[in-house]
Order: sequence, then C-alpha cells, then structure tokens
Amino acid sequence: MKKNNKEAIEFARYYHDWIEFAAIANSPHTVRTYQYSIKLYVQFLEENKKIGTDSFCMSDSFGVANIKEWMAWMAKERSDKAQSSNARLSALRSFLRFVSDKEIKYRHLAMEAASVQRLKEEKRQVDAISKDAIRTLLQMPNPSNTTGFRDCMLFSFLYGTGARIDEVLSLKICNIHLDGAKSYAVVTGKGKKTRTLFIQKILAKNLKIYINKFHGEQTNGDHYLFHSRVGGYDCKLTQAAVNKRLRIYAKQAHDICDDVPLDMHTHVFRHSCATHWLEDGMNIVQVSKLLGHANISTTMTYLSITLDAKSKAVMALEDEKTRNLPKKWKDNDGKLSTLLGL
Repeated sequence: MKKNNKEAIEFARYYHDWIEFAAIANSPHTVRTYQYSIKLYVQFLEENKKIGTDSFCMSDSFGVANIKEWMAWMAKERSDKAQSSNARLSALRSFLRFVSDKEIKYRHLAMEAASVQRLKEEKRQVDAISKDAIRTLLQMPNPSNTTGFRDCMLFSFLYGTGARIDEVLSLKICNIHLDGAKSYAVVTGKGKKTRTLFIQKILAKNLKIYINKFHGEQTNGDHYLFHSRVGGYDCKLTQAAVNKRLRIYAKQAHDICDDVPLDMHTHVFRHSCATHWLEDGMNIVQVSKLLGHANISTTMTYLSITLDAKSKAVMALEDEKTRNLPKKWKDNDGKLSTLLGL
C-alpha cells in the first residue's frame, strides 16, 4: 500500500469542498462538468506524469506547463473538440481560484492557469429550421393516442417558449399558471436562475386539456408536468427518451419536408423559436431575456445574426464549509483518482 502525503490529502479536501461550494450556485449539469474536468486532469497526471498520492505536489502538478500539456493531450489523444477542452480549462481555473482563496501560497497557480490560452473554437452554426419544417414536424405525433398527444404538447411547449429541454422537463404543475389574464410558467435555468416563460393563448388552452387528461381535475402541484408513464408523476422524462422519439417523428416529417433534419434534437426548437422571433421583428434584447441569456453577446453568437441586427441590438442596449473526506483516503491504492473518489 502506498502512503498518502500531506499535499495529496489537502488536494482531496480542496476538491470536495469546491464541489460542495459549486453545487450551491450552479446547476447539476455544471457540477457534473466540474467533476469530469478534474477527473480528466487527474487521469492525465496519473497516466502521463506518473503522479500518485505518494508523489503529488500542488505547485508542480498544477503548474502551467502541465496545464498546457493537458490541453494538448485532450485535443490530440482524445480528439476532444476545442469547445469541450475550453470548458474543462474553465473548470480547472475555477478550482484553482477556489484553492487560492483558501490558501494564499497557491495564488500563483490560479494566476498562471488564467494565462493559459484557450483553444480556437470553430464558429457555431445555428441549426434552426423553417416555420414550415416546424409545422410539419408538429403534425407527426398522433394526438388521438396518449403518447402522441403528450409528445405533441411537449414539442409545442419547447417551440412556443424557446425554453431549454431540462427547464421544461423539470417543470411541475405548481410552476404553470394558466388561469390569469396572461398565462405563464416559471422555470429554473442555468445557474439556478428563475425566469418567466409567457404562454400564448392557443398553447395555454391545449395545456389545460393536457393537464386534465394526464393529471386529472385534482392536480398535485409537486407532480412533473411531463412525467414518465413508467416511473409515474414523481419521475420526469429523460432527455434521451425525448430525443429518441423526436428522431422517429423527424424521419417521418423529412419525407414530407426535407428541411426537417434526420438528426433532429430538442435544442433545435429553441434555436428555431429564437430565430423566428427575430424574423418577426422582436428586439434582440427581448429575445435575449426570454432565452435566459446573462449577456446579449451570447444571443448574438448563438443566433449568428446579421450585422444589421447587431447594429440594432447596440442601439437597443444604449436605450436601456469543510466537508469530511470519505474513509477510503486512509487506505487506497496510491492513485489520486481513488483518493478524490473519482
């Protein structure tokens, strides 16, 4: 059995404290990204640098040379996309900033990590589809059967609000308000930020029919709006299950309208909704807020809008605690990944 040195145990404590801290202000998806990023870095240290719990040193292991080599390793050995590698670099930087706030002697690590150049990313292209394609796709589910009606309502909700798939699948009955002068839903998005989705009259009318059909007249506010038929009201649908059914409908719709992609996924509804809002004359500042973007520049990149639209956007803007380590750290195989519980 190999011995854990003091700095390896310290590293493990910092890691678990950081994950616990990150879970307070970030979504589960972001936390998983953080965990996977450190797991990849530790894998790199173990496999390429032959560093274990007995030889670990914070300053050496997180030196700028290692970080740069790690970035190259992800790109060459793993063939990871630049966007993914950059997201993992951001996670590592976040971890080192957290460590430097805890211990000033590691401040230089955070500063050096900040100097590592991000990889050049390819410009993302919008995968929005036309209104005719959306219309054709929404006609594919059979509303006369239970599953078809649910799918039709789910897809209509995604397109009608521009919400992210996880935001919609996480909706509960208590989050839906259909009886007032204006219908709306309250969702929790990235960074656990809440925002309001405004629901148009036709969609609101159909949602009432859906809720009555799937939840009955005496609804329970804690039940998921789009729940799993197998798991029941307390089990929400998975994104994988939704995308699987969506591709079945996309294949049918593609035979009618070739603008419907065969590799259709739920995020296309969000892209298309936002694009159509802009085409219909909605101000990009409004679109940005409805999409839940913290910065309008995200909306510009996300939608690849024209220079004219960017110009209008600029004018519009002018108007406007310690956690205990698992017992396994006392008796491990000498691997950093085991010490950290990765």
